[in-house]
Amino acid sequence: MNVFAATHVKLRRPSRQLNSVSMILQHLTPRLLLASLCTLMGALSVACARTSPTETQAAIWQEILDQNKDGARQIAGTEPEWYFLRQEIEHLAQGAFWEQEHEGALSAETSPSQVIATYSQELHELGVELILVPVPPKAALYSDKIGATEAAIIDPAPFYEKLISSGVKVLDVETLLKTAASESEAPLYCRSDSHWSPRAGEIIAKAITDQYGKADWAIAAKNNYNPNEKFKQSAATTLSLVGDLVPDEIKENTAKESLPIRYISNGDDTQNTIEVDSKSPVLLVGDSHNLVFNQGVAREMHAQGAGVFDHLSYQFGFPLDRIAVRGSGSSAARGDVARRAFKDKEFLKSKKLLIWLFSAREFTQEKWKHIPAQP
Repeated sequence: MNVFAATHVKLRRPSRQLNSVSMILQHLTPRLLLASLCTLMGALSVACARTSPTETQAAIWQEILDQNKDGARQIAGTEPEWYFLRQEIEHLAQGAFWEQEHEGALSAETSPSQVIATYSQELHELGVELILVPVPPKAALYSDKIGATEAAIIDPAPFYEKLISSGVKVLDVETLLKTAASESEAPLYCRSDSHWSPRAGEIIAKAITDQYGKADWAIAAKNNYNPNEKFKQSAATTLSLVGDLVPDEIKENTAKESLPIRYISNGDDTQNTIEVDSKSPVLLVGDSHNLVFNQGVAREMHAQGAGVFDHLSYQFGFPLDRIAVRGSGSSAARGDVARRAFKDKEFLKSKKLLIWLFSAREFTQEKWKHIPAQP
């Protein structure tokens, strides 16, 4: 029995037994009492040693949650005008969630790694390569803005290595963005919004096209669609916004944050943005990280023509297809892919690459289940 649990049980015994313990202690010599205390302290040390580093890290995030029990969607940072999505902190508080899979706490039907591996294999059998692109929590890069240290960040590498060993291609976005953060102070996440910055989306787009842009099918698609390289990228400019994490009651009086941004257009007219192409060999799937800075202010996505979809299309040289939702990028979006594939049996036959991009918090915040790639 855990020593803390044992102590707790003893304290809850009837008072008669407590009196007996008290009488025994009264008759202990100082030397025996000291020896007993040393034995107890040793047991406590052993129990503490059993606490893994990831459990200690998770406890830091749980403490932040405990300090913010108002149930609000956002948690204010320790720096002015910084806000964090509560669900992301809840995700971090889960610690090394992949260990639950190892311990058998999750079945093959509900294990994220098993569901992802199965989906990847099904797509592979259809001639489509999957690349998983998990977007890390904002606090994983800016822990100091919420009162934690970098040491509190739990490295997801063991989980990604588990996926890779199952044949899944994974882009380690967290490592990429941390490298970018060390090279420039330009923000990678919005201070006041639940999404990454335009710069982060551009970095990820380049990393993906660096890997796949020279494939034969990609070169052929570019030559067929965009032989004259008519997609244009603007010079860097500034976007000002108040994000979706600012409480409504103070939004009007909150100063806008400024972010560097580069727009992509289809031709010289900057208002002529790239349209989704259902025949594209590349399908972008996931959550609102695939919509932000692309869908425009009217749809509360802050800008148009500067999202990860736009930069991927620009880097590849042809427009992408896209299935993205303002909800679960792990389940809802995948369900939309299945429905489209069910209606059109030729749909996935035209695809060579499926980019599955969604917030990493969904590894613990969503109920994972198998959804066939081709129903």
